[in-house]
Amino acid sequence: MIIDPDDKLCEDEQKILCKECASPLVQADHWQRRDRRWGVHIWCPECGFECETNLGPAEAGHLSYAIEGGFVGLLEALAELQDLGTTDDEMNLITRLEAEGIVPKSF
Repeated sequence: MIIDPDDKLCEDEQKILCKECASPLVQADHWQRRDRRWGVHIWCPECGFECETNLGPAEAGHLSYAIEGGFVGLLEALAELQDLGTTDDEMNLITRLEAEGIVPKSF
């Protein structure tokens, strides 16, 4: 799917991509049920593109599953990194980030 500035989501190989920069990091928040549709705020953390859209049940379901699939991919990538091992410097950085409550969204 690609974010369309005309407030539509279009299918493209079952992926969610930003219409402006083609980033796969598209986020959806502020889901609001509107009768049989869903109002959703969609935004791209890479280029800043955002839009409000109304989705039917099938589109909302597809978007939800695509976002969950993105989390699965992220967890798999983190597991691969963990399997590679870390140096003492990397562990110190991770420990500092965790202690200070810094999360990726902070960047």
